[in-house]
Amino acid sequence: RLILFWAAGLLLVGAAPPTAVLFRTHLLDATVLAILRRLLADVRSEHHVAVIYDSDVLRRGDVRDFVARALAADGARAAGAADAAGAGGAVELFGVAAEDYVAGFRGRCKGGAAGRAAAGDNGSSCVHPFLGEARANPFKLKHDHPEVAYVLYARAHPARWRWLYGVEYDVAYSGNFSNFVRAHATARPDTDLLAYQV
Repeated sequence: RLILFWAAGLLLVGAAPPTAVLFRTHLLDATVLAILRRLLADVRSEHHVAVIYDSDVLRRGDVRDFVARALAADGARAAGAADAAGAGGAVELFGVAAEDYVAGFRGRCKGGAAGRAAAGDNGSSCVHPFLGEARANPFKLKHDHPEVAYVLYARAHPARWRWLYGVEYDVAYSGNFSNFVRAHATARPDTDLLAYQV
């Protein structure tokens, strides 16, 4: 399965902040490095970039060094902590573990709050199906539900970005990423884009 782009417009009050492009990976190999280098070269000057990594299998320091290698191809400065300046600043690192999937959806069960209340459940015993999946096979959970990593990022950065674009580590896109983001924002500024292939 190939997820090319995931984008969502967020409802914001006031002026819309810039766009964030989120690159999600659980691998640090030559193929991923080439994709990340191209993505950074295409979008970093105009958009905030965050690398969402699987913190169950990758160490933050290794991801930081990997991003620094990708940036070095353009003579750009090394990645570090998130840069409040957004576009053109440091590449943000955002780790997500299987437990984050569970914690992010604890109490969000079938039927919602009304269904739990009708059953006399105050939410404390409500367990999302992610809990079982996280215990049984954390990798499969993250592989089968890649969108959750983007949702967790959006929750951690409320109202900061007008648009979030998610790019998977195995993306097959030959165009310019920034041109794509700009064209989508210009052509359909009030619509979401969910696509496996473009």
